[in-house]
Amino acid sequence: MTVDFAYDPVTAMDEATAPGETAVLFAEIRQTTRIPRVTSIWRGLAGMGDSLRLARAAAKPIYESGEPSAR
Repeated sequence: MTVDFAYDPVTAMDEATAPGETAVLFAEIRQTTRIPRVTSIWRGLAGMGDSLRLARAAAKPIYESGEPSAR
């Protein structure tokens, strides 16, 4: 199998140029997860329609519960 690393099927949105609601969601993600930069999974979701908002809504209660930090 040949892998073509020149082709990236998922484009991760840059935090610095994220518009409107996406920028707000990125800020929420950084605050809730206590990370300095939004990881590529979140930035990739930002380019897939409503996926970032939906995934964030599903994951936010988990992070707010403190469960990820407890492990």
